[in-house]
Amino acid sequence: MRHRSALSLAIVVGACSGSSTPSPQPAAEAATCTALQAWSDEMRAFAALDPATATADDVSAQRDAITTAWDAVQASLTDVKASDK
Repeated sequence: MRHRSALSLAIVVGACSGSSTPSPQPAAEAATCTALQAWSDEMRAFAALDPATATADDVSAQRDAITTAWDAVQASLTDVKASDK
């Protein structure tokens, strides 16, 4: 299953790169691009936590935000697959 998700992710990342090729599933791909950006933002926020000042609650909250964002990426990839004709 991970192989299919990775393949779908690679295809969608290619779509996010601004390719001018028309797609039969633009809404699903756009949602995946948005989800990937949100996940990326959460990863950057995690990396920006200062170990000297971040509390365990800060780290836990950021971990939860990353997990939620990744779940949205996976759900959007399912939508891309479903809309693939």
